[in-house]
Amino acid sequence: MLMANWIEDGGDGGVQLTLKRHGAELWSRKITPGVGIEADWAPDSRAFFVTTSDGGRNGFYELTVYFLNGDAVSEVELTPAIETAFGHPVKCQLEEPPNVAGVKWTANSKELVAVAEIVGHSNCDSDSTFHAYQVSLPEGRIIRSYNQIEAKRLFGGDLGWEIKNAPDRCIRRPRSCWQYFNHDSAR
Repeated sequence: MLMANWIEDGGDGGVQLTLKRHGAELWSRKITPGVGIEADWAPDSRAFFVTTSDGGRNGFYELTVYFLNGDAVSEVELTPAIETAFGHPVKCQLEEPPNVAGVKWTANSKELVAVAEIVGHSNCDSDSTFHAYQVSLPEGRIIRSYNQIEAKRLFGGDLGWEIKNAPDRCIRRPRSCWQYFNHDSAR
């Protein structure tokens, strides 16, 4: 059983994730500050992913997968591989990493779908748009990518409200989502 408890310790607070089997604690990890934390078990219960922001509600979100092997728990950070695949697809006043989040498991604990989203504020063109990736585990290898429109069609029921509402006009007409300060010709 995975338990999550909010911690108020006078410091940075956070969320304590704890795995228990038959009442005995197997593993525990404090996630700070734990903003917007989401977790999802793989269908075969051999892994779960956690998405959380180390900043505020707007981001920056990161994705970690935890694997259970008997009484041992190992982790795979997926954020770096997805950030590399996503790159910097649009112009930003200041480059920043995307929000990275888990969406759904697709093959027990062997594959999942994740997204990388341009953080939803006015620093970058096409803010709040995203790209999705199917990731093979535990190696964290990206085996397929999906543009925003295709991802919404295939995974729409599994997308959170922010991703589901990403502006498609920015994909169809990128210039309509330019920030004036990123383009001399837009002034």
